[in-house]
Amino acid sequence: MRTRAKYEGPDYGPTDHVVRAASRPSVNDPWGQFGGDTPVGSSTPTVLLHDGEFVIEDDPTPSRAVKTINHTKRVFRLATINSYDEFTATNRYQAEGNNVHTYNWGFYGKLGSTSLVASYPRTISQLKADAIHKFHDANEVDTLLNLVESPKLISGASQLSKLMKQRKFALGGSSAFLAWSFGLAPLLADINKINAALREIKAKMDQYVKRTNTRRRVSAVSLGTLSPNISATGYGINSDGTYPGGSWWHTRIYPTTPPIRRVGVAGRNGVEYNTDAFKRLHYLVQRFVATGPASLGWELIPFSFMLDWFVNLSGVIDAMDNALTGNTKGIDTIWMSEKWAALVPVIKHKYGGWTSDSDGKQTALNELSYYHREPVSLDSVVTGSGRFGKKQTALTAALLHQIVASLRRR
Repeated sequence: MRTRAKYEGPDYGPTDHVVRAASRPSVNDPWGQFGGDTPVGSSTPTVLLHDGEFVIEDDPTPSRAVKTINHTKRVFRLATINSYDEFTATNRYQAEGNNVHTYNWGFYGKLGSTSLVASYPRTISQLKADAIHKFHDANEVDTLLNLVESPKLISGASQLSKLMKQRKFALGGSSAFLAWSFGLAPLLADINKINAALREIKAKMDQYVKRTNTRRRVSAVSLGTLSPNISATGYGINSDGTYPGGSWWHTRIYPTTPPIRRVGVAGRNGVEYNTDAFKRLHYLVQRFVATGPASLGWELIPFSFMLDWFVNLSGVIDAMDNALTGNTKGIDTIWMSEKWAALVPVIKHKYGGWTSDSDGKQTALNELSYYHREPVSLDSVVTGSGRFGKKQTALTAALLHQIVASLRRR
């Protein structure tokens, strides 16, 4: 790996200033008169005011393959605070001059590229399975199974209508819930999709023809969140927003580029037929039914959809569809990337028995960004689906009720 870096600054400033002190016997008494000015600090520039670092790590070896790369950016700017008024129950200090806050509380708040951590709800393996499924999902090779299955959309609508008119549905309890979930709701959705598809089919097919025998890229993404990963003197903030004892500063996080994790897949589309009419027929069929024999077979297995709630088998089924239909799609590259950027202000808060007019103020600002990319191997794509939730729980309960009721009637 090769490392290249670019720097801003560093720029430094002085700390020379004067301090005045006052006191009082107790918290209920008024402050006494301030004493004279006492010079402190130094006119020598010793306090870091600003610096920045931009680092690129990459592989310079000539290659068309995806290579690992890292980009990090860090910029620090100290706020200008040239006066303060701070006190305890019985002592008070006022100061004026250069960078008096930093002289009094010490230098703090400079963060590094590892001071923030991004968390994502979906793993790289799950995103890879999604991206591969997207790549294979539109099967360009027609099958007789699709042609046989397609008329069932219309016949199913007719049969369902007759059943509803004859009141052969038990319109109560779990039966009505299942009838809506797996009968009426999907049917209405399919009718709407057909109307939209018929209006757009020419434009879609024109796009498909242009993509045939060309390279294609698809990706799956997951949005994340940023959290602090800071271990430094004086830093502290509790999960409830309070501050632990011994701390006097904390940070806030304002993402300018929200964390995003992406897994991309690249390969080449194939073609096995050429007539425009056949392409249009297949597009309409595969738009609303299974995209291959393995997909159709899986859908015909009773309650196979329940396993889909727990395990993502799309990659395995897509591979079987491709093998059975002679699909010529091929994946040659998979990669993952993560990136984020954020402004991270440093905030002074109350420390112990000291009260300061700087409490709640921003004393510094960090600008951080991160980008990482690396190749991903094409291996097993069986993953957890992460789809089981409240709706799936309700459907499972209704199905179990129907099965038990059927067994009792026997």
